[in-house]
Amino acid sequence: DYRTAAFRAATYLINMGHRDIAYIGNHSETLQDFNLLTFSGFQKATSQNNISLGTNRIQLEAHDEDSLQECINKALNGPSRPTALFCTTDYYAILAIRYLHSQGINVPDDISIISIDNLPISKFMTPSLTTVRIDREKIGTRGFELIQKLINQEECESIVIDSYDVIVRESVARIDSGGNTVAS
Repeated sequence: DYRTAAFRAATYLINMGHRDIAYIGNHSETLQDFNLLTFSGFQKATSQNNISLGTNRIQLEAHDEDSLQECINKALNGPSRPTALFCTTDYYAILAIRYLHSQGINVPDDISIISIDNLPISKFMTPSLTTVRIDREKIGTRGFELIQKLINQEECESIVIDSYDVIVRESVARIDSGGNTVAS
């Protein structure tokens, strides 16, 4: 589920030294389950690692490119700049990288970005996007099997799919305890 994917993405950032992470997503009711699960996984990872999130670090109003830019600006404005952005989708992350570049902010030297999806374009970005792979084929196959069992009035067990791998690319830098990028 997306909770696990978000947990793995946030944990990866934390393991790379990031302690000040901004969450960029939305709370749209059309994707309510996705949004709740993703945010829950993010919160679980930050909570387990004793990371407190400032009020401007949770941005839930990203619905399109303009509102995404507003969310990024709100997350960046404050007493300090986060060292990383957790974007709920690759689409948001791709737009964020482009926007940050237009503002003279370099990814990953100035700020790291991670997301969820592993869209094919993610590896062709500059920098290439660190993301969590969602095995949609496996999810679809297991969902179809479940539907067949329901149609045949067979007993159905819950579906557990654990195929959420962090695809490490270039958009996340390791940082030291002072929040400075560590040369690789």
